Amino acid sequence: MMSTGNGHDVGDDAAVCAPRAEVFAGGVPFVRGWSAARRASSHLAGQLVEAGLAQEFGGLRPDVSVRGDGLVCIGPISTEAANRLTVLIGRGLCVEYERLLDRVEDSSAA
Repeated sequence: MMSTGNGHDVGDDAAVCAPRAEVFAGGVPFVRGWSAARRASSHLAGQLVEAGLAQEFGGLRPDVSVRGDGLVCIGPISTEAANRLTVLIGRGLCVEYERLLDRVEDSSAA
């Protein structure tokens, strides 16, 4: 499993599904988690603008869980926006997979 850098593993259901923080508890790195979520939200917003989907994600915002994990909330989106985003993610994965295969082929040919 990959680590999120805050002691939780990616895939750890308790960390991923922790409710958002309504009341802040002492000793929890809320600012660090929120700052990471803000950076990720800004990056995602930029990518959505480039994809022509910015208007569909008006509820995009950073948040933080009760454990201090950064959360990116996309808000309610239309089914059309979800479908378009799914297609874009799938295409991006295909491009990355092709790049990986090219690197493997290049290293085996050497």
